[in-house]
Amino acid sequence: MAKSNRKASLPTIKREFEDSTFVKLSTMTISRRLRENGLCSYVSLKKPLLNNIHKRNRRNWCRGKRNWYMEHWENVLFSNDSRFLLYSSRKVKVRRTATEKFRPDSLVPAVQGEGGSVMIWSYMSAEGTGILRFIDGTMDSQN
Repeated sequence: MAKSNRKASLPTIKREFEDSTFVKLSTMTISRRLRENGLCSYVSLKKPLLNNIHKRNRRNWCRGKRNWYMEHWENVLFSNDSRFLLYSSRKVKVRRTATEKFRPDSLVPAVQGEGGSVMIWSYMSAEGTGILRFIDGTMDSQN
């Protein structure tokens, strides 16, 4: 059940299990059994959303280049920009007791809004990598 729906909560798994087997289990028992079988709880990573058209276009681009020689690749430059948040918006898991809620080592700094970010851009080619540039504002085709 946990593998068929990776985002299911323990109460959801418990309810589905009890409905299908008529066996009562606690969420802690389910949690222990999942961990014993290598299924631990983690904060989910993010990745770009690709639809079937994106995937097909990427596959076709790669197939079109699979027979290229080094001379072809010497004329190609890959570039990318990335934005880094100064304060992470990711959830951080902390192990603590109920009374240690406000201990400094149990807290994560928070700011209103996003707290600012840094935008960078660079490139790579057959010659090597480019200089890392800090971008003011948002990166667009003119920048």
